[in-house]
Amino acid sequence: MYPKLLHIYGPFFIQSYGFCIALGLLIFGWLLFSDKKRAALVNDDQFHTLLMIGILCGVLGGRLLYFATNTSMAWYEFFEFWYGGFAVLGSILAVLFVMPIFFKRYQVPILPVLDRVALYTPLLQSISRIGCFLSGCCYGKQAIVSWAITYTNHECMAPLGVSLHPTQLYSALFLAAIFFFLLWIQRFLKNNGQLLACYLFFGGFERFIVDFFRDDRTYSLTPMSFYSDHQIISGALALFGGCLFLYCTVSKKTTAQVL
Repeated sequence: MYPKLLHIYGPFFIQSYGFCIALGLLIFGWLLFSDKKRAALVNDDQFHTLLMIGILCGVLGGRLLYFATNTSMAWYEFFEFWYGGFAVLGSILAVLFVMPIFFKRYQVPILPVLDRVALYTPLLQSISRIGCFLSGCCYGKQAIVSWAITYTNHECMAPLGVSLHPTQLYSALFLAAIFFFLLWIQRFLKNNGQLLACYLFFGGFERFIVDFFRDDRTYSLTPMSFYSDHQIISGALALFGGCLFLYCTVSKKTTAQVL
């Protein structure tokens, strides 16, 4: 595949993964900016500020989790962003825990805004996974299926000359399906937080299932577990999403704009 799209200078390249993330963010930002329900909750000035803060939180959170689950890395490698290394689950956790603080500061209703963010996040993730596919990260286990892929570019992170499960494409398709499902089901959801809960449940389920087919699983946080680090986190997110959906469905408090 093609992990590097364009050489800039020295060790700096436009990476396929970074390009796809940037493309996904542009589409995500445009869709969210054009969202009429978002516009009724957050004015344009607040939106641009919160979007920049959210991107920063996501990048740092994704880097932190990747660093935490890859203990062989030296501390200074954390700052070498141009070499890649990112965990999407870390971004999700960072946004969930940090962004409500800024929402409160800007007097923005938390759950209604997170609902709008959650609607478009699977599309952002789906596009980003195409970058994973091109760069060879997040690669799958050896496979004999007819749709298996073989990497031959020595700059790819995946093993070369071996037929592998295209787990990046599994995730991309699964996440795209989640996006269209949320787009359809939102008309039937009446309470704040339900759309966010659906995303967390199905997004967590996606990662939990696909991880069984991945060959880059880490156990740094869960050394004695059958499940990988990311399966434990994604399973917890899916469980939280299911509980949040039940709470939002039965609780009248979630209809209040203060949340």
